Amino acid sequence: MLDTALPGWDESLDWSLLLERRSFAFFFISMWALIFFLLLRIVLAWLADHRLRIPRLRLLSSLARATATFFSTSGDEIARVWYMWLRLRPRQ
Repeated sequence: MLDTALPGWDESLDWSLLLERRSFAFFFISMWALIFFLLLRIVLAWLADHRLRIPRLRLLSSLARATATFFSTSGDEIARVWYMWLRLRPRQ
């Protein structure tokens, strides 16, 4: 079936290199999985934004706000947060 659309497709790539070495095969499979899941994420994000009207968590904007908050606080506030964290963490 691919021979009619792309003649010589099987000779353009060294398939034996992918099939004989497990590491290359796993790399090839993981790259296809990465592409698939990225496309799935884009489709689900579009669906959430346009069809379901669900607000999404924006990772980059949250990271930017957290970074700005962390670097704009004084040393006393950071010490207070660490003290509260040390008091509230579970004992081991």
